[in-house]
Amino acid sequence: MYKERKDDLWQGGTWERPQERPEGLCVRLDRTRVQKEKQRARRRRRGKVVFTVFLLLIMVCSGVMAVLALQQAGDWMPFLPTGPTGQQSAEMPRAPLDQTVEMLLLPKAEQTLTLQELYERCSPYVVYIQARTAEGINVGSGIILTDDGYILTNAHILEGASAAQVVLHDDTVLEAKLVGKADRQDLAVLKVEGKDLPAARFSDSAQLQVGDNVVAIGNPLGSTLRGTMTQGIVSAINRSVDVDGVTMSLIQTTAALNPGNSGGALINDRGQVVGITTMKMMSSYETIEGLGFAIPSRFAKGIADQLIAAGEAKSPAIGILIVFQSEPHTGLRVDGVNKKSDAWQKGLRVGDIIVAANSVPLTNRSALTVIMEPMGVGDSLALTVQRGDRCFDMDVVLMDSQLFE
Repeated sequence: MYKERKDDLWQGGTWERPQERPEGLCVRLDRTRVQKEKQRARRRRRGKVVFTVFLLLIMVCSGVMAVLALQQAGDWMPFLPTGPTGQQSAEMPRAPLDQTVEMLLLPKAEQTLTLQELYERCSPYVVYIQARTAEGINVGSGIILTDDGYILTNAHILEGASAAQVVLHDDTVLEAKLVGKADRQDLAVLKVEGKDLPAARFSDSAQLQVGDNVVAIGNPLGSTLRGTMTQGIVSAINRSVDVDGVTMSLIQTTAALNPGNSGGALINDRGQVVGITTMKMMSSYETIEGLGFAIPSRFAKGIADQLIAAGEAKSPAIGILIVFQSEPHTGLRVDGVNKKSDAWQKGLRVGDIIVAANSVPLTNRSALTVIMEPMGVGDSLALTVQRGDRCFDMDVVLMDSQLFE
């Protein structure tokens, strides 16, 4: 997300400021030189006044031209929903729910595309989003899910929003309604009235490998650089990142991301969306480059489907603490079990080793995350458990993660 604001007036460096006279240095000036210095000082003052007036005129003209350009390009929001008192509405208008729509994950396409082909094919389904809040306008990116106007984006773009617009690739401006928003998972779905829109094709992020080529398409710095594509690789998979107290499992990439890329598309070299760009690593005291993150498409599907069908989403959890181990049995050692969980009721205990889930061997910690990403609250997960010399199976029901906080 990027919060648009007026640029600060740039001020010159120290080389443009009068230098102080060094202490202890005596400079003698004759009368004529003093008069000349006074004349030069007056001319400098007059010059500064003229320059200041000229600069103000340029700024005013530039501001007017910018407003006109924004209106013409559809980046201006003339509408504001109002309540009975004429004040700005507290919530966005809502779209009806639809249990027949779902986000599809396709097999990985066989044909690789050139960068030029990627941009031509993929940029039309990445949109520009602007959301009106009490403090101003939040802007970001979004991905067209369906040809009739469902759009996937980041929830933080819509934080505190009372209205939103979507600007398509061809500069068409459409009013958006909120379908649902999941703040903890930082995902939201919008709905615009459209027909035959260029919908994205998604692929399963579980098929990604470190080193895969990817591109990111979005709107860094808002409307200024709309439709920017950057290139990179997948740097890490299932990277645990703490965001406002919530641990998210994300794709790490070297593709350049900046404020305004939020909600945009991370795309494989086949032209399929594998992630929703959401953040970058920044520091006020260290130089950090090439550390961007995206929400995996496999996880996004589970959340998006819930939002479209019910308007809200819940994160499924087993309710356990685990540590990966390779000996004496390879799997996830249980270090804690929440007594509110179904796993506790089914008999899972501290010290047990989960060696497989849904018949898939757990050879690393992230393997369980990948299996659970497309699952929802209420789904059943089949665990194969090793306890001492005994191996047995149990089915546990996934529960809302907030119950275990």
